[in-house]
Amino acid sequence: MQSRRMPHPRLPIPGEWAVSFSLSKDGGPHFATVTRGGMPMCRLSISGPAVDEATARRDLQRRAEAWIRGHLARAG
Repeated sequence: MQSRRMPHPRLPIPGEWAVSFSLSKDGGPHFATVTRGGMPMCRLSISGPAVDEATARRDLQRRAEAWIRGHLARAG
């Protein structure tokens, strides 16, 4: 069985990928949508009483980048 290597976490995400945010101002959940070439690929969320917009954006961005790198590693 061949092992697949995860792309280095500091390498930039290819330009065809994008992350957009829908951040709640009323304490509801925050969302990030990952797209590739305009096609939705993944939707992530975070919520909780202590999750403000800045924290949500930072954490969702990190999670989205990790998801993209994982997808790229699985795709070969």
